[in-house]
Amino acid sequence: MRSSSVPKVVEAMEAAEQGTGPAANARAEPRRLLVITYVFPPDGAVGGLRWAGFSKYLARRGWEIHVITAAHGDANTVPSSVNRHVVTRRRTLNDVYNGAARSIRSRAGGGGRKLLTAKTAASSSPSLPIGPVRQFLRNALVFPDVGRGWIQRAAAAARRLLREQRFDVVVSSGPPHSCHIVGLLATLGSDTPFIMDMRDPWRQTHKNWSAYPTGAGWFESVVRVIQVVLFRRARMVLVNTPQFAERMEREHPNVSVAYVRNGIDLDGLPDRTDVRLPGLTLSYIGTLYVGRNFSTVLNGLQSLRKERPTAASNVRVHVAGHMDAPNQARLDQALRALGLSDLVELHGPLPRREALELLCQSHVALVLAQEQPMQIPAKLYECIALAVPTLVITEAGSAAALEAERLGAMTLDPDDVDGMRAILDDLVDGKVPTRMLARAPISYEALAARMDTVLRGQLTT
Repeated sequence: MRSSSVPKVVEAMEAAEQGTGPAANARAEPRRLLVITYVFPPDGAVGGLRWAGFSKYLARRGWEIHVITAAHGDANTVPSSVNRHVVTRRRTLNDVYNGAARSIRSRAGGGGRKLLTAKTAASSSPSLPIGPVRQFLRNALVFPDVGRGWIQRAAAAARRLLREQRFDVVVSSGPPHSCHIVGLLATLGSDTPFIMDMRDPWRQTHKNWSAYPTGAGWFESVVRVIQVVLFRRARMVLVNTPQFAERMEREHPNVSVAYVRNGIDLDGLPDRTDVRLPGLTLSYIGTLYVGRNFSTVLNGLQSLRKERPTAASNVRVHVAGHMDAPNQARLDQALRALGLSDLVELHGPLPRREALELLCQSHVALVLAQEQPMQIPAKLYECIALAVPTLVITEAGSAAALEAERLGAMTLDPDDVDGMRAILDDLVDGKVPTRMLARAPISYEALAARMDTVLRGQLTT
């Protein structure tokens, strides 16, 4: 860290982990924290696990936790120490548009689907102007993100809570980054410290706009202005990797920045037994988006099948999680082209418990983190917590690669097909260990000491 303030935060966090310093001495004093996060249990979204874990263990350290969220579901699955306030998202123009489109497709039947596909293909053609215009309108309908239709309602609910009770800190957590706008609106005119917790960079999540010549610059400019306003209002910007913190310090030297890593709540995780799925299995559990892809795995598997067909016939790759249409099409095409469809099983989205059981019964867990230099997939911590030998495919020097090495996972560059083939050879030859234990603490129970210190460092009294 280059900023003079960040090393002090890190030093205090390390002291808190050892049970010394101001956080340890002030635990008996009750404090009240308001967390604004669109996703939160029991909705199952991986983005909600960070504050689900911190809320649970901060409550044990003397904090009274209130969470404003859009996540519906059984409140019995949330710790009793956490006060969850569900704010329903209102219907937006984009919802009306999507509903009308689904209705038209339903009435049109098969012919309508073919016509829609033809229109979609035509609109995406660079030779026709309708593609960029349509993309501009689509982005405008959902701007700034999926939190559209929730911002005003959530801000009103937060302001009501701030009027009814005194809160010591307000934390907004995104993506969706509209949560930070809620935090800004909620704390306007208030002296309550406001902290932005950015689980991912905001502008990077919109990099797909650059592919569209019409309106791309306008969207990017608006996001930049919103960020500047938010950074000026926030007492601190909290991130989850040192690489992201360094970039923030470099690009925004006047912003107070600290980082607290992601982790995993170890309570309730299934035990890894000797039971395994049939064959020799590699499993990926998670969303497939941005630059994440299976090309390294599939090319290595094709090489194994070509030179060791009998051994390759016993290998299976399991994929579970959401996959948008373009990524699904690319994966299907790759499987057909490489002739590997019989070795890859697509499960689609699974309930979290089923996904964890699938990981527990696998020989190797896959974590994809290509083209994400400052981010660490939360699934890395789940895989390691389950003691499954974990392979992280990402560029050398990225946040995910460095974290994987710190925790003891295997890493592989996306272009290293020979390395992938070597790992597959080790798998079929019985050289991959059956269990892998983390080399450093990854539980939110341990990391809560760091978060406690950061939060208490912002208290005015």
